[in-house]
Amino acid sequence: TNALPAASKIGAGDHQSLTILGGRYERTLDAFFGPATNRQVGELAFETAILGAASIKDGSIYHPFIDAALFKREVLARTEAPILAVTASKLSRVALHRLADLSEFAYMIIDDAVTDEELKHLQTLTNVIVAKKEGKDNV
Repeated sequence: TNALPAASKIGAGDHQSLTILGGRYERTLDAFFGPATNRQVGELAFETAILGAASIKDGSIYHPFIDAALFKREVLARTEAPILAVTASKLSRVALHRLADLSEFAYMIIDDAVTDEELKHLQTLTNVIVAKKEGKDNV
């Protein structure tokens, strides 16, 4: 991971293996980004990666920060089965930097606030898993 909150949680667990990607620390995102981080990703290969996004519009995924979008592109390019995890609220948001097409993801996990119409459209682009939202911050 390049995210400090994820590293802290994983690192605190029992029998966990953790690799932290370094680079320039972005306080706003509480994570590391930039050329050094992207070079480190370029040396790795992933079976599965779970990525988030700020916006999904017209079958494409966007992020407001260019460094985050570039980092996620690098991870996506090196992952066999990438998974996108988002809330339905991302379907009505706008962000500046395109990072990928939804069809590039093997799966999308979205909360049950997604409408039937939105779900049908998303299912034409990738495999969609609807997660029941039982409490806050579950997706």
